[in-house]
Amino acid sequence: MIDRKNFNYFYTIKTTIWHSYYGMVIMSLPIELIIKESADYLKQLHKKAKRKGVSKIKMLMNIQSGIHHNHLLAIKSGASVRSINRWKATYQSQGLDGLLRDNRGGDFRSQLETADKERISQKLKDPKNGLRTYKEAQQWLKSELGIEKQYNTVRMYLKRNFGTKLKVGRKSHIKKDEAAVDTFKKTYQTRQKALKIRSFVFQAASV
Repeated sequence: MIDRKNFNYFYTIKTTIWHSYYGMVIMSLPIELIIKESADYLKQLHKKAKRKGVSKIKMLMNIQSGIHHNHLLAIKSGASVRSINRWKATYQSQGLDGLLRDNRGGDFRSQLETADKERISQKLKDPKNGLRTYKEAQQWLKSELGIEKQYNTVRMYLKRNFGTKLKVGRKSHIKKDEAAVDTFKKTYQTRQKALKIRSFVFQAASV
C-alpha cells in the first residue's frame, strides 16, 4: 500500500512528465501561415541573405511549398523547433521585415519564459555538463533555446540574473578535469607502493 508521501512524489513526477509532453506537442503543432511574398522574391532574397537570415527565409519557402509541421520545418531549415515557433509568431505579427531584423543585441529577458529560465538555471548547476564559459553559454542559448545574442549581452544577463562567474577564456572540459584527477590518483598510489617496497627492501638489507 502506497503512503501519502510516496503518492505525492509519484503524482509530482507524473504531472511533470505530462506537462513536458504536452508542451512538446503544443510546440510541434503546425501553425499555418499565409506567406505574402512570391516564391521568386524569396528565392532572390535567399541568394542575397546573410547567414543569420538564411534559415528564416528557408522556413518561409518551405511553408509556401506546403510544409507547415514545425518538426519538418526545423529539419529543412536547419533550426530548432522553438526557433520555428518564434519565427512564425514574429512573421505573423511583424511581417518579413520584422522577421529578418537583426535583434541579436540588447536585453532579451522578454524572450525568456519561466521554463527557459529554469532550464538555464539547471544547466548552470549541472556538475558534469554545466556551462563553463560565456562563449559556451552563448552557443547553448542559440542551439537549445533558439536565442542568438551577442557575447557581452549573454555575459551581462547571466551575471545579473544568476550571479555567474564563468571563465572568459577557453575552458578545459569537466570530463578532462575528471580524467586528470583519476590519473593523478593512480600515479600517487603507484608512487606510494614503490616507496613502501623501497622501504621494505632497505629494512631487509639493514638486518
